[in-house]
Amino acid sequence: MEDLGERWNQLKLTEDENAKIEIRVEQIERVLAEGDRCLEGKLISERRINKEVIKMNFKKVWRLNGSFMVHEICLNLFVFVLEIQKDKEKVMSGKLWLFDNQLLVLNVFDGMTLQKMCFNYESFWVRLNNLPLDCMTREVGFQIGATIGIVHEVDINDEGIGWGSDLRVRIELDVRKIIARGRTSNLASNRIWVPLTYEKLPKLCFKCRRIKHDGGGCDGNGDKNQYGSWLRARPSPRRGGVESKQNHGGAQREGSEGSQGSVGI
Repeated sequence: MEDLGERWNQLKLTEDENAKIEIRVEQIERVLAEGDRCLEGKLISERRINKEVIKMNFKKVWRLNGSFMVHEICLNLFVFVLEIQKDKEKVMSGKLWLFDNQLLVLNVFDGMTLQKMCFNYESFWVRLNNLPLDCMTREVGFQIGATIGIVHEVDINDEGIGWGSDLRVRIELDVRKIIARGRTSNLASNRIWVPLTYEKLPKLCFKCRRIKHDGGGCDGNGDKNQYGSWLRARPSPRRGGVESKQNHGGAQREGSEGSQGSVGI
């Protein structure tokens, strides 16, 4: 899809082709009104999944108050039309969603053309393991999390402490990048290896260590023993949680879209 868009941008238009056709707002009002109840979803999978299968699966998982419809736009790209606005909010607040252990990236409907749609980012609960208890704080969570992606939340109590065997941080990841296995930190001149585990981690390509391949497909030949099911953590109840109001130095978005096959983890 991106290659086609680039080719279009290189075309030299004739006079007739360059004649502007004005589309009035009233001509698209029905879609704009419907769009308020819509979500765009991209299933990161090498297999084509039928829209009826998608609907049947998420009808059971989402347990919405109203009904919803699924429209297939192209390969594994869907528009979900929900009957009730609050159901849309429920689905978005409950992310992330998996189908057969494959990631469904959901965005709010914005009416963009296919070439401009971006499904490269999703938020995960990431657990920072092996931290000393005095490092289980909001500040440490943001500091380490910002080296992984955009930090949205650190799961802490009202005192700003995340008591537990690990520190949970909600981080928006670029799913085209290699999954991080950990970070090296220093505390009082002591080197600490902080292993990372991910709640609801979907299938991962062992060769390139990514959830999603970029437009060129898989270019990796990595050691499969370096990645395994130990990267996956079971979802756990929220311990507290303070939402971020800003980026706090996290990674900035950059976008292109593409997908190919994956190997299960």
